[in-house]
Amino acid sequence: MNTKLLNVMREEAEACLLRGDTENANALFKQCIDMALPYIEDQVKESPDYKYILMAEAEADTPMGETARMILTYLIAKGLIK
Repeated sequence: MNTKLLNVMREEAEACLLRGDTENANALFKQCIDMALPYIEDQVKESPDYKYILMAEAEADTPMGETARMILTYLIAKGLIK
């Protein structure tokens, strides 16, 4: 997984939000999530406690919190967490 690319995409998505460009921000966040999901799935399988980290992040009213909520929804739909 190319973490440098993910970080640049995340930073651009956050910049989009700051300037009110929610359409591009959401598209960039979705691309980041799609790129990271295989890694996240492996983390959840290897360490069930990883879900608690996501749950804590999901409580924040920030772009990262929104991302964590999307990831949790995905993982629940896949049956990886309950």
